[in-house]
Amino acid sequence: MAFKSVDQILQADARYAGLVVVDGDGVLPINLAAHHAAVAQIAICGTAPDTVRDAFDRASNLVLYAYFDYDLLVNAEIQGLGAVELALRLRLTGQSSDTLHNLVERARKHGIFPQWSRAQPIDRAQSLVAMRNGLSHGTTDIHTPGMTMIVLEGCAWAIDRAFP
Repeated sequence: MAFKSVDQILQADARYAGLVVVDGDGVLPINLAAHHAAVAQIAICGTAPDTVRDAFDRASNLVLYAYFDYDLLVNAEIQGLGAVELALRLRLTGQSSDTLHNLVERARKHGIFPQWSRAQPIDRAQSLVAMRNGLSHGTTDIHTPGMTMIVLEGCAWAIDRAFP
């Protein structure tokens, strides 16, 4: 998508035009209020420090503003995953230069994240690491709002595990 002109800034990204929300009234085209309500449902419930909450809120705001620029969805995921990394650093080490993978493994050893077994369909913590690594080194991927919401939910889960 091209850089928007001033008079286009507050127009919904055209890629939202075909999206719908399902609620008690049936299937409705998504609008800004419905998009905001969906984003607002994903929140940190635990005792995360303000710095982690602020980082997660930046991710949520990016998802919200993606209504006007769809391409911000990937940036929202990167920010959310960064909030997870910050949470684990603060919980486990105070500050360090450990990779997210190493932080996740240390979190497993401390019982913050469950150990994964082949009987589980996915390893939620390792999925976040893979997503972060895939996005942080540059990508041409465009993700859907639904994909981004799943990533943001995973980030909230991880942060709440670190700070219940």
